Amino acid sequence: MLVIAFCWNWVAILAGRFRHPSVGDPEAEAALVGTRLSTIGPLLIGFAKAMLLTLGALTVLVMLGINVWPLITGLSIFGLAIGLGSQTLVKDVVAGLFFLVDDAFRQGEYIESSGAKGTVEKISLRSVSLRHPRGAVATIPYGQIGKIQNFSREWVIEKMLFRVALDTDVETVRKLFKKVG
Repeated sequence: MLVIAFCWNWVAILAGRFRHPSVGDPEAEAALVGTRLSTIGPLLIGFAKAMLLTLGALTVLVMLGINVWPLITGLSIFGLAIGLGSQTLVKDVVAGLFFLVDDAFRQGEYIESSGAKGTVEKISLRSVSLRHPRGAVATIPYGQIGKIQNFSREWVIEKMLFRVALDTDVETVRKLFKKVG
């Protein structure tokens, strides 16, 4: 149990470093936002804590003299039944793993999928939450995302419309925008 408690504290310390690299240092905090580590880090930390809790609970049961093998067998059969009954959930999780491995998007990036567009606010094991520029939040399961356009990677060309009076010299306006741009 001491080893599990040590590992739990070690995971918590790592989680604190991922969330707060160095308090008061804006450059270090800005460098972490939008990285793969800040995107996948909370998922890995949650998985590690769940594994530590499971291992700790099984260790306590074994120390109390309880045979855990029937419990493990029953849970695996229950998991198999849930897996067969929830193909959509499995599809969402597998698609999400591929999106994360492909590094299709990260937290804080602006993306557009077939169903919604917005800034990636939250990434979970099954879905992604996008905040639209007008404020609405869309939670999309990975299995329904389809094609993704990422507007935050590398470079983007934005076309803008400007209205000018009819008697304006267009060449002068074009030269002015070239100079400003």
